Amino acid sequence: MWRVIIMAKIYSLLVSHVDCSLTALGEPIGFLGPTIVEQPNRKDDDLKLVTDAINAQKLSPDLVNLIASRTADQRAAIDAAYLKATGKSISTAVNSFLSEKGHSGSRYLFYGFFLTLPYYLAFEIRGSLDRGGSTKDWTYMSIICTSSATKLKAISDAYMAVNGVSLNDDINMVGKAGRPVYQKMVDPKTMRPDNGTDKTKVDEQFALLPTEKTSGSCHDVALEDFLTSASFAQIKLVVEKYNGVPDSSGKPLADEMKKKCKKGLMQEIYKRIVRYAAAPYEYLAEEFYLGMNADIHNKNAHRYQLIARSEIDLQDIILRYCMLFDHNPEEDMESWTKNEYRDLFHAVLKGNRPKE
Repeated sequence: MWRVIIMAKIYSLLVSHVDCSLTALGEPIGFLGPTIVEQPNRKDDDLKLVTDAINAQKLSPDLVNLIASRTADQRAAIDAAYLKATGKSISTAVNSFLSEKGHSGSRYLFYGFFLTLPYYLAFEIRGSLDRGGSTKDWTYMSIICTSSATKLKAISDAYMAVNGVSLNDDINMVGKAGRPVYQKMVDPKTMRPDNGTDKTKVDEQFALLPTEKTSGSCHDVALEDFLTSASFAQIKLVVEKYNGVPDSSGKPLADEMKKKCKKGLMQEIYKRIVRYAAAPYEYLAEEFYLGMNADIHNKNAHRYQLIARSEIDLQDIILRYCMLFDHNPEEDMESWTKNEYRDLFHAVLKGNRPKE
């Protein structure tokens, strides 16, 4: 445990003084970064390994390790080669025999690793919206509330391409209380920018907050506009003013919003936005934990983060997980059934980064 504490202190010091590079979707790459990085590979050898595993109707350990040691671009190239050779995608071929064996969890996890990130997130949003009415699955909420313009535009384009309907239109599936807020976040005219701050606006925006220190209201349209359309960096400045210290958690403000705002979608949206903006890895690690432990609202959170963050900042999320819960995610997997799902999950957490 002492190693985690020391690492946490060093990490907190360094991460607050580093300018992160961005992904193609406008997201900052974490200080510790991804678990999966691009390494040289031989596409023909990879194709043979995949073909042999599919012909044997088995997710072999070699295939699991291949998925966990190839980037999305490399997996896409292997998939294109398999499609050219067989007329089927890898995910279609694997899903066929996994479905026959009743391995739905493995099927969803495997499928996600052979989609580009925007298409995968669009897939998760649609599934979550379809399930939302009966199960209150909030995967869609987390993805939308933690995304900015470049990523949201890419997701919206993928969503339309796959479903033949716009994400904005499908937001009508959610409750009336949260619908206008979501529509602002996915509308190209009001999407939050990827970055940028204006310190001259912090006091004015701080006054909008529904807290004991301010006179703001949860139902104020100006508050809604600020939280849905300001950059995460700008919201972080306002949270820091609330806390009185820099680089601090959004949990105190979220807890006060829980008291001041009526229970429901709008309250949940606001809490997620301020928590992610203030301390993204704390938010993501807690959500990962909820997914690992089958929380009703977040039961797929660990799956979507594993796939979506493995080439961005999964190592940062894992460290924060250890800091918050005094153990690593693998320990929470000990009760899982030993199957392909568990093997692939563990392999991606481990990744292919060279040991330093």
